[in-house]
Amino acid sequence: MEKIKAYTNYPGNLKGTLILDVEDIDKYDNPILYCDNFLLDHIAFLPKLKAVLIRRRNFLCHAAIICREMKKPSVIGVEIKEAKTGERVSMEQYDDMFSVVTIY
Repeated sequence: MEKIKAYTNYPGNLKGTLILDVEDIDKYDNPILYCDNFLLDHIAFLPKLKAVLIRRRNFLCHAAIICREMKKPSVIGVEIKEAKTGERVSMEQYDDMFSVVTIY
């Protein structure tokens, strides 16, 4: 189990399955995308995602801005050591500024 404290971009407490590519979105229940940043193609898949974990630590990166505008739970500054598609993930808001992401 790996616990990561990161910055809350848009709040939410939830559980889901980690995916690294939007092509896997229909293979898992409650998919949570882990990415560096969004491509324009990702925006079409956003309504199907439960949440987004963004590796960059920048509230002004495209992924962060788009998630806030679409009110999609998201966390920025997430560094997962060995991310694998299919891992279970929980995201819990710790306070107004931070969230705790747990990979198990």
